[in-house]
Amino acid sequence: LELEITESVAMRDPVRTGVLLRQLRGLGVALAIDDFGTGYSSLAYLKQLPLSCLKLDRSFVMDIEHDPNDAAISAAAIQLAHSLGLAVVAEGVETFEQVTHLRELGIRSAQGYVFAPPLPGSAFLQLIEAIEADARLQQEETGKAPLGADAVCRQNPHHEPNRIKKGPAPLVHAVAPA
Repeated sequence: LELEITESVAMRDPVRTGVLLRQLRGLGVALAIDDFGTGYSSLAYLKQLPLSCLKLDRSFVMDIEHDPNDAAISAAAIQLAHSLGLAVVAEGVETFEQVTHLRELGIRSAQGYVFAPPLPGSAFLQLIEAIEADARLQQEETGKAPLGADAVCRQNPHHEPNRIKKGPAPLVHAVAPA
């Protein structure tokens, strides 16, 4: 089980938040800081809070391949998180160019419309089942199974082929609400 807390909520009362998060972590709950980089937190809280994951806000991902400032901020946040032993998830990934750039920066998990829109749990399960069926069929036909976003985008009813260009297969981090 992983719970996400937004940076702005965590910083409203950092002492109380820290106590509560340590209790949750003691129960084996993984903790992610969401919307990282958009609030007013101190970097010291990253080392003080018992986090397992940092979620890089979409505002830095949106223009990462065109804006050197977004790329520099993202690279620094990713390196910082990795140095602290935290996993990193890039939010709001919408193009394969972003996926490629993020992979070059060391990101191995991402979420966004390039993979699928937010889905209710039942629709998410249907999407995964369709991807698995497609992978089995492709493997039978070619001897190789498709990976990552190629399979996801073929099954995604909201996929817009003209907007999302084909590219390398990223690792997919999907979160489906219950």
